[in-house]
Order: sequence, then structure tokens, then C-alpha cells
Amino acid sequence: MGFDRPASLLTDSQRAYLLGEKDEYRPSTERKVRRRVQQRLAASAADYGLLTGDSIAPAFEIDFERVGSTLPDSDLRRALVGQVAFAYKTAAATGFDGDRVVKEGVEQGKQDELAALIEQLDESPETLTIKQLGKLSEAGELDERSFRDMAESAAPKAENHRYADGISEERAEVIADVFVNFAASITPKDEK
Repeated sequence: MGFDRPASLLTDSQRAYLLGEKDEYRPSTERKVRRRVQQRLAASAADYGLLTGDSIAPAFEIDFERVGSTLPDSDLRRALVGQVAFAYKTAAATGFDGDRVVKEGVEQGKQDELAALIEQLDESPETLTIKQLGKLSEAGELDERSFRDMAESAAPKAENHRYADGISEERAEVIADVFVNFAASITPKDEK
């Protein structure tokens, strides 16, 4: 067994069973294990609706970045793909259009992200990254002039952030210039 993570959706014993690492159960015990796993899966599906819905108390804001940072990138990607695959399979098996359910989930996630970015724009615009500014601009929440001005002020911040990731100062300057030039290129001619 030896799983190095706490029980969550599944217990360590259930994980071992699903991976074939657990000794065979008697038929009646095996039915109980299957039923309990299915009950946990149904409860977790309902919990995902709670965790991504509007009913969460404002005092409890989920830090998705922190949640994601607890796993190595390869494990996180596999887990996220697994969640989407689980949603698709469950939707299809219960008579829903799996593609539509996944698409609606993606749209809800984008709307939630945009709402958080708009709040950040209102409360602390200086903390927005160039990528976040681009998303706000694409959604029509920033006019081109505001985007350009904010991107220019964010460029040095982007350079400093990149240095920590091992990119040279020269490369960071090129990245900053690309973003500033992009901002200028999307400005309508009558505004230039």
C-alpha cells in the first residue's frame, strides 16, 4: 500500500483494492467495498458542485493555486485530466451529453476566474500579471489604452519574476518588449 497522501475521495484500503494490491475479498465484502467506493464517488461529485459554486461562504475562498501546488506538475496534470474524464464518463453514463457538461464546466471556471480578475482589477490592479491583463482585455473589461498602460507598468514586474525562474535579464527584456509591443498593436489607429 504505502500511499503518501491522506484519505480523501478514497481511503488507502480502497486505493489498494482498485490497484489490485489488496488480497481478494469474500464476495459479500467485495460488494460492500464497491458500494462504499461508489457512494464516495457520488458524494465527491456533489462536493465538486459545492466547491465551484456560488454557495461557498465568502470568508472561505479556495486558493486553487495552493491546492494545485501540493502535487508535482505531472501528477497534477494527470489528476486534473482524470477529474475531467470522470465528469465526462459519469455524464455520458447517466444520460447527459458529456461534451456539453465538460464545456459548461470550462465556461463556469472561466467566468469564475474572470470575476476574480475583475475584483483584483478593482482592488489592487498593480498585482495583475500581463497574462491576467490580457484575459481582462479579451473579455472587454479593459480598453486598449488601459491595457497598454497597465502592461507597460507590469513589464518590469514580469522581468523580475522571470529572473527567479532562471531566465536571463536580456531574455526578460525581450519578453517585456513583446508584451508592450503587443499592447501597442491592439490599440485602434485613432487612439494612437
